[in-house]
Amino acid sequence: MLEPRNNFFNSSLRLFDDDFFDGNYASMRTDIVKKNDQYILSIDMPGMKKENIHIDYENEYLMIQAIREEEKTEEHDYIRKEKYYGSYKRSFYVGIIDDEKIKASYQNGILTVEFPSTIEERNTVRQIKID
Repeated sequence: MLEPRNNFFNSSLRLFDDDFFDGNYASMRTDIVKKNDQYILSIDMPGMKKENIHIDYENEYLMIQAIREEEKTEEHDYIRKEKYYGSYKRSFYVGIIDDEKIKASYQNGILTVEFPSTIEERNTVRQIKID
């Protein structure tokens, strides 16, 4: 029996595991597509500045963070204010991948992240020489 980590494709419970119930989830609606040997994340991030978006790959997770800064305008007496300003964060479990092949672009409020759909093989068993 394969461990979930080694059985990446069939482990639907962990594939793209994220902080679903995190309060910031609603701010990063994401479509995930598999195309040939790539996964493509398409993330809605309207109103974000490219320089305020950061993507890291660490411990088999893609972590996406963004900050929306409040625009300085004249003082208003708001009737209702629904826009959220501050930090957004979302993470996706993607397994062991070649981090050199992760690509990202941001255009028209959509962040697109592409990465290999195949797991990089790692030797999990190593014989230790006894002196």
